[in-house]
Amino acid sequence: MPSSGGNALDLLCGWPADECSPKRLLYYLGNVGNGQSAFSIKFDVTDSPHALPSGVTLYPMNATTIPCSSPVGKRSRCSCRDCGAVPSPTTTVAPIPAYPCTNSQKGGIQKAPGYASLHLLIQRLGNHSRIQHFYPPPSLQSIMFQAVFEKAFLHQILDLQTKIQTWSFTMASTSVTLDNICLHDNVTKHCTVPSVLQYFQNSNRNVDKKVMDSSGFFIMADYLDHLLICFRKPQTTLDRPLNLSCVSDYGGVVEPSQIFCGYDGSNYQNSTQLVMTFVIKDPPGVSCCYCVGERNSKVHPDVAKRQQGSEDHHLL
Repeated sequence: MPSSGGNALDLLCGWPADECSPKRLLYYLGNVGNGQSAFSIKFDVTDSPHALPSGVTLYPMNATTIPCSSPVGKRSRCSCRDCGAVPSPTTTVAPIPAYPCTNSQKGGIQKAPGYASLHLLIQRLGNHSRIQHFYPPPSLQSIMFQAVFEKAFLHQILDLQTKIQTWSFTMASTSVTLDNICLHDNVTKHCTVPSVLQYFQNSNRNVDKKVMDSSGFFIMADYLDHLLICFRKPQTTLDRPLNLSCVSDYGGVVEPSQIFCGYDGSNYQNSTQLVMTFVIKDPPGVSCCYCVGERNSKVHPDVAKRQQGSEDHHLL
């Protein structure tokens, strides 16, 4: 499924494709909690006929299975990404490169034929304590997050990301915004901007979501619980009980390695820096990434001034 950067079954099953089973697939499709089903459906997975009180006998489905490499009627076969039996085409979908986290890196541009990725490396200024997050009761265990994951700070970063996406600049005597030159899916129309906020579909409301216990005293799930789910399975389309997806607003799966720096192993909660990437179309003869890069360098001093007020982030 090129538009999402993952397998189609990841979205249909609610589980990673390699962990999906017939029962899990049917349960997810028939669960109104997936945000798509209009009503609940109870499936009975069996090989035996089932007689109803009315005298009608239901027989298990016995339909012919069509390989993913074969077309169905007027519908084309599956893509090579979802079906290993389909040969790879000569053209490829532009990948989103992971940011090369090193001590010497301070943001930058990665170019490839037809597109470019502008990386912004964000770190938090000042001394801030780590966040102790307790797992939902009855567990007494907790986990520590670095200060870049504080909710108020994430709201600031989303505000910054939104401002960058609305910047206007002149290119070939024409005023354009990032939306005009970004790489986006033809369905969602959202720019491809991998960042930690994509785990919340760039929504402040989703970041603030939480579920309390029946007494209203204990927090059963909040944004940090959701992040832990997305760290492990970024293709998750339904995180209960928050009813949130980890899939981005542009339909792509955002790998943690694309959006964090400073972590150890797969402990992304230990990340000390956030990475925000803007994927930009770069047609022949026009260096769009250069335009955005120039605009970015001019705005940095203004951002630095605002940091003295309510904002405490720093762009590298």
